[in-house]
Amino acid sequence: MFPSILYIKPLNFIRCFTASEIPLRFIFNRKIRFIHAVGVVVGNRTKIANGVQISSCVTLGHKSITNKQMPTIESNVYIGSGARVLGNVTIGHDSVIGANAVITKDVQPYSTVVGYNIVINKSINKNEGGK
Repeated sequence: MFPSILYIKPLNFIRCFTASEIPLRFIFNRKIRFIHAVGVVVGNRTKIANGVQISSCVTLGHKSITNKQMPTIESNVYIGSGARVLGNVTIGHDSVIGANAVITKDVQPYSTVVGYNIVINKSINKNEGGK
């Protein structure tokens, strides 16, 4: 039998080496990329589609103890370092969430969001050529 100091539960192993809170019940898609996964906190009912990139110190979770609804992240979204996506919100596909942004409202597809729910760029549909 190994000494208890050498035995580390799988969840504690993840916490120890990455300082991240990613629940064991969370199901990852194939193409989710954690860029420097230090300090990432993901709620257990958060829905994340393919092609999402998540930087360090990102929180995806609920707003309060009484409201436990989790965010939905659609495909090809980049979430910058230190961003917080809180509550029952949907981040549209092909969007960019800037560093240290706080998102508590829905984000339309092809948008860039910084600060506290500030949309600085809502791109036109790709078929229109950016005009």
